[in-house]
Amino acid sequence: MADKPDKTPEPKPIAEIACTHQVSMARWSPDGRHIVAACYDGVVRRWDVSGEQPAELSTLTGHHGWVTVVAFASAERLISGDSWGRLTCWDYTKDEPTVVWSHEQAHNGWLRDVAVTSDGGRVATCGMDRAVGVHAVADGGLVKRIAGHDVLYAVAFTLDGAGVLAACMLGVIRHSTIDDRKHVRALA
Repeated sequence: MADKPDKTPEPKPIAEIACTHQVSMARWSPDGRHIVAACYDGVVRRWDVSGEQPAELSTLTGHHGWVTVVAFASAERLISGDSWGRLTCWDYTKDEPTVVWSHEQAHNGWLRDVAVTSDGGRVATCGMDRAVGVHAVADGGLVKRIAGHDVLYAVAFTLDGAGVLAACMLGVIRHSTIDDRKHVRALA
């Protein structure tokens, strides 16, 4: 009889966090001490997971629609976006988090994805309005808006942070530079 292949062990749950509302996205903080969740009730929930059991902290409120995206820009800054196009940067480390900056209409409608450069200096967003927005994390200033896409679902920075990839629902990925807004190539 042939040797049986090693059986892959079943994953074992470490902890479970029960959230009272639907979650569209969850992220670990860079220091591994917090988990945040974008929730469909318009709130960003956060937990301190540095102890034995996760401890729920105060929520981040102020969005008008479903919170659809969250991303960490640094150990202190959290970016969130919603279904009405609002983009907000938070200092999430305080007991009562504060808004660093916010754009009521960063997009005309639903924010679908958010990405941050590896140095934490810029944030890119994409949405139903067929555009990519690139903002400075420090003050929220608009660096570039790149239009001309179909409805976008995903955005990512190039490794050097000088370009963005934007993926649409038609299966096209566009690579564009940020500083001169040149369309480099389309990948289909």
